[in-house]
Order: sequence, then C-alpha cells, then structure tokens
Amino acid sequence: WDEMPSARPTFEQILDELESESLRKDLVGLSKRKSLLTPADKSHLLMAAIQSGGHERVEELLNNGVEVNFMDYDKRTPLHLAAAERNADIVRCLVEAGADVNSRDRWGSTPLQDAYLSNSETIVKILLEAGATAGNLTLHADVNSGQKAVEDLESLSMDLMRAIFRRDIDKVRNLLREGADPSFADYDNRTPLHLAASEGAAEIGALICLHVNVDLEARDRWGSTPLMDAQRSGHTEMQLVIEVAKAKRDLRK
Repeated sequence: WDEMPSARPTFEQILDELESESLRKDLVGLSKRKSLLTPADKSHLLMAAIQSGGHERVEELLNNGVEVNFMDYDKRTPLHLAAAERNADIVRCLVEAGADVNSRDRWGSTPLQDAYLSNSETIVKILLEAGATAGNLTLHADVNSGQKAVEDLESLSMDLMRAIFRRDIDKVRNLLREGADPSFADYDNRTPLHLAASEGAAEIGALICLHVNVDLEARDRWGSTPLMDAQRSGHTEMQLVIEVAKAKRDLRK
C-alpha cells in the first residue's frame, strides 16, 4: 500500500491471490509448524489433563509418547499430581505406564504421601501394590491394611519430631531404626533437621545429617532452611554441623 494507487492490486487480483493454490499450501505448512509441540509442551498438557480429571486425554497423551516421569520446576511428577487430585483411575493409568511410585518432589514428598494427605485410601492401596516405599520402611501391599501402614509411618515420623524436641537422642536413634523418615516434612514443610536446628540439638542434627536422602537445604513454608534456623537462633554448633555436612557432600560430587 506504499505504492502509487495505479500500482496497487485490484480487488479482483487480491481475491485471486487468496484463492491461489500456493497460498493454500503456505497456510497448511504454517498450520503444521504451529501444531508441532516440544516434549515440554506435551508434558505440560499431560499435567493439565490430570488436573482437569481427563482420564481418556491422559491415556491419549501417554500413548503418543509423553514422558510419564516428567518433572516440573518443583520436581512434581504426573503421579504426584494425580495422587494429590485424588484421581484413582489416572493413578492406575500412570502406574501401568511405568510411573516411578517413589519419586520425590522438591520437598521430599512421594506420591504416596500426597495420597495420604489427600485422604485417598484407594490411591494409597494402589501405590502400595505398585511397591511404594517411604523412608527406610517398606510399605507392603496389603489392601486391608494399606491405610494403617501409612498411618504407622506418619506416627513414627511425628514421634521422631517429638523426640528431637525433647532432645532424646536414644529415642531418635531407635525411631530411625524402626523406619521413621529423616526427610519427613510436616504440615508446614518443617523437617527433623529444621527442628534440630531451631532447638540447637547439634548431636541429633549430626545424626540426621548422616542420612544421604536428607535435604540439608530443605525450605519450610516460610522459605527457611535448617541453616537459617540455626543462625537465627544463635546455635553456632548446629550451624557448624550443617555446614560440615554440606561441605562433605560437595566433596563427593
């Protein structure tokens, strides 16, 4: 349209061009390019389908090769989300597709823990049957006692928190041997190491740090790490315990 009026195409010429075969092919090609999704795009479609409860859509995406063990920015997998959403059909579908029933998210939670927190006994049983474990304790697939197994684990972990608060190191040792999870996170995402740091229980903190699966930099609901708690409370010995544990892990990398 920057041309002189006499050089501009006529209305009839514009219509001819719009109806031309070459333009149609260009549009088809553009449409195809837009339809090409990256693996990350497809994985996010899977998460969206799970959130909306679309069982058939989930199956379709998995059949088309979408990664069943995709992790988002919080290391949450499709199985974590399905368990949290209390959708047993989708959980079964994901397990059958090879989902990792023991994957841990940013906060150390497994799909089994999400199912328990969502009060879904059916999903707890499905995951137990698929071999779900928690901490050092294997949860056996007994459909009649699945809920009790998770409750026992939760109880052990809460007993661990109480023993740390009382600075009862012998009780802490016994609970860890019995299967209490040293990476357990409570309703505020507070871990045993957070509590030991806040209480200045350096000997107990050192014992917890020996467990390789303990996240030394776990953040609670307010974004605090165990080291931050120790610093805030002025527990210098506990600070040293955590810093040494972190340094040792860095050397192993």
